[in-house]
Amino acid sequence: MPESATVDDFILFIEKAAHRLNPDGLHTVNGGDWNGVWDKFFKGFEDAGQTPTKQQVLDKLAQMLKDFGLE
Repeated sequence: MPESATVDDFILFIEKAAHRLNPDGLHTVNGGDWNGVWDKFFKGFEDAGQTPTKQQVLDKLAQMLKDFGLE
């Protein structure tokens, strides 16, 4: 990932229902809670007094895309 990468470099376009509508949108608890997964990932590092590397973040993203059926 280049140093100049921004969140906009990682935008995925998906249908509204798949994104956030109940019952199974990826921002819902039943849909996997995308933001909650990220929060838990970063909190684990924070609790350990660490910061994830760029590679760890990219690896987590790749795993989440697979887990959420978005790859």
